[in-house]
Amino acid sequence: MFNKILKPNILFIVLDACRADKFYDNKNTKTPTIDSLVKQGAYFSQAISSTDYTMSSISSIFTACYPFGVGDTKQYYYKTHSDSTSYISNLKNNGYRCYATMHTGLHSMGFSSYFENIDQSYPSESQLYSGLSDKILEMLKPGVMKSPWIYFVHVLALHRPIRVPNFENMSINERYDRMMEIIDSWLAKVLDTVDLKTTLIVITSDHGDYIPVIDNTAKTSSIFIEKSKSLIKFFLPKSQITTMHKKKKKLLRDVRSSKLKSNYEKRSLNERPDENRFQFDELIRIPILFVGCGVPSVNIIKNLVRSIDIFPTIENILNLPNKKSNIHGRSLVPLFENKELEEIPVYMESTTIHTGQKAPKPVIGIRTSTYKYFRSLKIPENNRHLYDLKIDPLEENNLIEKLPEKANEMEKLLEQIRDETNFHTTLEKYDDEESKRVEEELKKLGYI
Repeated sequence: MFNKILKPNILFIVLDACRADKFYDNKNTKTPTIDSLVKQGAYFSQAISSTDYTMSSISSIFTACYPFGVGDTKQYYYKTHSDSTSYISNLKNNGYRCYATMHTGLHSMGFSSYFENIDQSYPSESQLYSGLSDKILEMLKPGVMKSPWIYFVHVLALHRPIRVPNFENMSINERYDRMMEIIDSWLAKVLDTVDLKTTLIVITSDHGDYIPVIDNTAKTSSIFIEKSKSLIKFFLPKSQITTMHKKKKKLLRDVRSSKLKSNYEKRSLNERPDENRFQFDELIRIPILFVGCGVPSVNIIKNLVRSIDIFPTIENILNLPNKKSNIHGRSLVPLFENKELEEIPVYMESTTIHTGQKAPKPVIGIRTSTYKYFRSLKIPENNRHLYDLKIDPLEENNLIEKLPEKANEMEKLLEQIRDETNFHTTLEKYDDEESKRVEEELKKLGYI
């Protein structure tokens, strides 16, 4: 790596809801900046998040621990892990100044206490093309942050409804690809302000999302239809309008689904915070890219890795002392050096909190480079799925009945992980006033 005396700055970017298949090697987008960064650094093409929700995912990343218990927490709002369990605190203890720019929703969920700048948050209306980019680039100007620093940037741009210019006339798929190009252009500006010789850049995501193969979002309503909607809202009670909306939504989904052939296409019509909290790769396969100071140009690494490995890797690159104990993650630096590293299966747990579903069905599971297995959290015999990822990468053929021995093998491995590595962390609940603020932000994002 490099001399311990040198302390590079760290730019840690989380692109909310960014899927790995959309980040790199996406045939529908032009992303020259991302392509160049991948060639200059180490990009993990088989990186997996352990959960499908922002708060628990980023907590998991910051602590290098699996998000055990997030499937059981629907009735409470918990704050993120304390300073004592966070790698951000480790960096502080080693002389780093810690700064952040994050969406208001994430800011209200307990992450703000990690960072020292006052102006940390931004609203949903602030996009990379309308103010957010300027806010971030201002922070990156020389002298604004005191070196050595870590700057955590949370970009909500890819989160639905994905507001790009003229987005009302685009499908979700088109919006997503267009936003990836906007992100790429923004990253080019970022590189104009930071020196890769003295800065370690890490780009990743918290989770992915379903992207409909077909949808009807790219349509315009007539004046007559809009006036009819206004009249309906005026005369009908809100509860009845909500019921009508749900029925209409289900009907439209059923119609679209009837036009699709594959299971992959059909489930693309789902919503991420859906009743069935599945763990398909669209939701959990994310990009992880290390580039800059201390990282050799190794291009693409195909080994299975986990989001909880990110900060142990950063710590290793920086040659920092005081390594944390009781973590589930590990350093990936040996893979930079083309050394062997035994594969560790990824533990996965879907969340239930912060969703409008009255009775969400959380699942737990494990993923190896070859197989994916998940099942009901509370009733192991229910909702069982098994996929051979080598011959069925889109996870269309559930083999749970055809390969009972493999399913039992994966179940034993899952139970072993939960028995051996479930370190309990005491979490602080929000009070009623704080919970209301969190709920308001979640409503804006469509969770509630």
